[in-house]
Amino acid sequence: MQLVGAVLPALLAHFTGQKMTSTGSSPETQLVLSQVLTLQQQIITNQQSLNQRLVQLETNAIQQFTNLTEQVQGIKSIRLSHSKETKAIEFNNQLENQTN
Repeated sequence: MQLVGAVLPALLAHFTGQKMTSTGSSPETQLVLSQVLTLQQQIITNQQSLNQRLVQLETNAIQQFTNLTEQVQGIKSIRLSHSKETKAIEFNNQLENQTN
């Protein structure tokens, strides 16, 4: 904490252009340091939330792709059963014609 407080004036001047006194224990330094730590925690929390959402999106995409693959496979089997039914109907028609 003391190290951060010591370099905080230089960091603040570099990123914001604001000048601070270089004493590490001034109330102004402590306030800015507290705000920086609060914002840092908010950033970490937001990153964790975004990561959880990304994992959920990936999981949903995988499930949808798996379902789509299964549906396509189901369509292939319907085509095969349809051609078998056609042959059976044709065979039945030939039997009826032979018996008449």
